[in-house]
Amino acid sequence: MAEAQMKWVRISGNRRLVGYKVAMEWGRLLRNRTKYWNYRRAEINKEIGCAWRDDMLPLLQCAVIHFPEVIEEVAGMTQGAIEAGFDTSFPNVFAYALGETADLAERPHCSSMVVRTPDGMVLGHNEEWYEKRVKGVDWSLQLVPLLFSDVRLRQKSGHTFRFASVSYPFQLLGSAAGMNSALAFQGNSIGFAAHAQDLMATWNKRVPKTFFTRLMLEMKSIGEVESLYRRFHSTLPNHHYVCDARQAYSLDIKPVTQSPLPNKAPLRVKLIHTVDVHANDFLSKDRPFWRWETKEGRDDSSERYQELNELVRSNALKDERSVFLALEKLAQGHPEQTLATIVISARRGNFSCRAKPYFDSRLQGPLKRLSIE
Repeated sequence: MAEAQMKWVRISGNRRLVGYKVAMEWGRLLRNRTKYWNYRRAEINKEIGCAWRDDMLPLLQCAVIHFPEVIEEVAGMTQGAIEAGFDTSFPNVFAYALGETADLAERPHCSSMVVRTPDGMVLGHNEEWYEKRVKGVDWSLQLVPLLFSDVRLRQKSGHTFRFASVSYPFQLLGSAAGMNSALAFQGNSIGFAAHAQDLMATWNKRVPKTFFTRLMLEMKSIGEVESLYRRFHSTLPNHHYVCDARQAYSLDIKPVTQSPLPNKAPLRVKLIHTVDVHANDFLSKDRPFWRWETKEGRDDSSERYQELNELVRSNALKDERSVFLALEKLAQGHPEQTLATIVISARRGNFSCRAKPYFDSRLQGPLKRLSIE
């Protein structure tokens, strides 16, 4: 039976232990959501047990060289997944943790906004998921659950670093959103089906997208995030809002498909002055709405972008509460695809998160506010 109210799960330890506990928690959460587990058990077991493809080897090799600390976390997740009863292995967990590959190229859904208030920046985000509906199946059984984690990571230096994460099943922490005491971010996936093969051709020089967001959880400034994205080429296109206590930035990560890749990865950074909204397409000045790929009917990104703009026009977005209510209203219009509303208030000395999950109708109300000082 589902919990009456979902809670932030406290996870602590070194990198391997954190990964281990994340996987064990996923085993518990999936099985506790009984109807969902019964409906998707075979699919989940197959995906986490057979996710690896040989063409992913260059990605793994690149990740091992540049980010062994994240690989250590994946190793812990592997151990936890096996002990939680999943028939899997390190390569399969690594592949599953990537989150998005060519077969998911046309599914991105997320709606976000950032608002400057007298007290600081407010980052609002509806985490959304789309799947083609199966006739005769309750749509709620097709909504993917999320893990809300309050993490105290014991770093190699011996220092304990605290951060909050919202992530997908068996993905790296931060794959949906995250914050620490100085920085907050979310992500808008961008459709890439038309360029999937071109991107894969240079995987030996690219870093998996979910590695970036995992690393961002331990960063304290926009400069660190910008440096990471300029040093390494991402496997996938993406968009972030990144906030500190004083400023908010919009980051467009648009991978180039040329070979060989340039020394510096392209990155567009824009300072947000008042309010900004984003869905799942890159925006540009020369055209009001621009798709990285041109396939029509991929999703309803443009419609949600217009809805977000209408929310801005019709609501006085002046604080956390008003942003939360606006996104909650948007979620009510898209119940079949909205997993959660997440709102982070970024104030000097205190970052706090208010979140409300929708992926299980039996969950009652928002999570208790989480603050990190």
